[in-house]
Amino acid sequence: MARSTKKHALVISLDIKGAFNHLEYNSIKNSLNNINFHSNTKETLIDLLSGRQVALDTPQGPTTFPQHRSRPQGSCTDHSFWNLVANEMLTQSWPEGVHLQAFSDAFIFLIKAPPKAKDKSLANEALNQFKSWTAKHNLEISADKSNYMHFNKNRNGPRWSAGIREEGNLLRRKSSIKYLGVFIDDELNFATHLFELKNKTLNLYQEIKSIAASNWGLNKNIRKKISFTVIERILLYGEPAWANTITSRQQRLLNSIQRISLLNITGAYSTTPTAALQVIEGITPLHIKAQMESILVRVGRLRKDCNWEGSSFLYQ
Repeated sequence: MARSTKKHALVISLDIKGAFNHLEYNSIKNSLNNINFHSNTKETLIDLLSGRQVALDTPQGPTTFPQHRSRPQGSCTDHSFWNLVANEMLTQSWPEGVHLQAFSDAFIFLIKAPPKAKDKSLANEALNQFKSWTAKHNLEISADKSNYMHFNKNRNGPRWSAGIREEGNLLRRKSSIKYLGVFIDDELNFATHLFELKNKTLNLYQEIKSIAASNWGLNKNIRKKISFTVIERILLYGEPAWANTITSRQQRLLNSIQRISLLNITGAYSTTPTAALQVIEGITPLHIKAQMESILVRVGRLRKDCNWEGSSFLYQ
């Protein structure tokens, strides 16, 4: 969207350091008081967070300390309590051109503006507002896991430094950012994501080979089932984000990844064409399957119309 309207865009990824372990009980209780909820449930939760103590055995005997924070990640309430506090940040008013979204303790700012200078000022304004919220709840931004990515309005335009600062330190610029398991690159072609998938699949394939080669170990049907239920699902993760329009380069890369499994399943010579292996085993090429699943998600869940290979899929 930014490129089509000749605007610069920034994506800023922010991570809260030890979010679940450093979330204070007072912040949770204040958030509970601010929501319109059944009073008996609200009071029960507030009582649960009040007067908590930690008991320790010391050389001088048992002792107790008051506990004011820490919700161990993995407990049944950690995400619920965190979402209550994070919702305060998500419902704030932001300047025009600034959009914030979050999943758990990972926050993403999307900032777009025509001139570069406006992008920079909007980014620093949004970060200052975000830091006010973290300071209010005694939380800290993880500098090691926070960075930004710039989308140039011209695909082949020069790289530039946005000068975005967090606690006086410049945020690192990256050419790709991992968000919810998908690598988003500044070219928006998801090449980085597919290469990461290829490396991950190769490592997994080497482990599978130690227990099931093409001529010993597990039989062919089980190797095929492993390919369908494990490797293929890893490769097709997040396909609605990257498989809407697959380029010929991405298609070749997906075929090269799928070829490894096909050779393991069939035990064929390494010179056998990939297309022949797909036909022999009746396996759909990955790029077609990715586009099929992408269309199902876009039409069925996102309720958007899609076009593919001259066919229209309309949500009704």
